[in-house]
Amino acid sequence: MKTGICLLLSSAFLSICLAGCLPREPFTIESNVNPIFESSSRLISIHISNLKADDTLIIDDKESLNTLQTIFSSVMKVEGIVNMTDPRYSLSVQYDDKKQHDFYLWIGEKDKTITLMKTDDTQTVYTVIIKETNQLIDMMESVIE
Repeated sequence: MKTGICLLLSSAFLSICLAGCLPREPFTIESNVNPIFESSSRLISIHISNLKADDTLIIDDKESLNTLQTIFSSVMKVEGIVNMTDPRYSLSVQYDDKKQHDFYLWIGEKDKTITLMKTDDTQTVYTVIIKETNQLIDMMESVIE
């Protein structure tokens, strides 16, 4: 009788321990990825403006647009409360169906992350992976102070 109870209790304890090790919901990196290019329309231009110096860089060649689409499709949403300084740059993404997405843009030095915020959602920011930062900074040389 004691052996049966001990065996039953051991089995129950082992089952509870093993159940605690199972993941509650699957985690994938995609749950944090939030591409900013949300339109199925063709991307026709990106305007990057220096808000402090009133300079604008217009990117409309196919190669550069493809590069920027790759850069910005890998942005990661930052979790938590947002408290940002005033942006120095703005970014406007324009499509052939007349849709437009506007962002604030914070750029630091090379090898640092770049931060984006949708102008119509100032509670959420996105970061560009460091690997892509230098490429974007090089493209923006004419408007970076």
